[in-house]
Amino acid sequence: MPNSTKPRKKYRPKPRLANPMAWLLEGFSPLEQQSEYMLNLRLQNANAMDMMTRGIAKSAHMNTLLAASNVTQALISMGLGAEYEAVAENGYTALKSLGERGEQMGRFVCRGPEIGHVKGLMELHDAQLAVTTLERLERAIEICKAKKLPRLFHFSIQERASELL
Repeated sequence: MPNSTKPRKKYRPKPRLANPMAWLLEGFSPLEQQSEYMLNLRLQNANAMDMMTRGIAKSAHMNTLLAASNVTQALISMGLGAEYEAVAENGYTALKSLGERGEQMGRFVCRGPEIGHVKGLMELHDAQLAVTTLERLERAIEICKAKKLPRLFHFSIQERASELL
């Protein structure tokens, strides 16, 4: 039997912004003025940092810290806080060694200097977010994707299985 319904048309209208001027101005305003977005981001970062310092962090928490490190390095490459590049490098090195140790031990336990380096990295990240705009942050994320900065810690199957339980 032939199908009596008409075929779907290929044309789909493009989505339109409800308020394009507000969207444009939002890109130029500092992130501090967008309180809801900043509150969620800071809570997520603070939670990941707290779990890491207490030694009960999961890979999701470590990936949050690694993403913050990547954005910090991208903002430094854009010229925002370039004088603190050593702090960012030390923090990234500490996260990397913490991740390697987490693969071996099955859990993330910091050593004294590592906690200080990661805290310094997160303070730098918070200070950068306080003065940057949404447009700069989006460009920093594009830089992270273009440079293929490390995004995930890789762990053994046993550790991933225990996270799912």
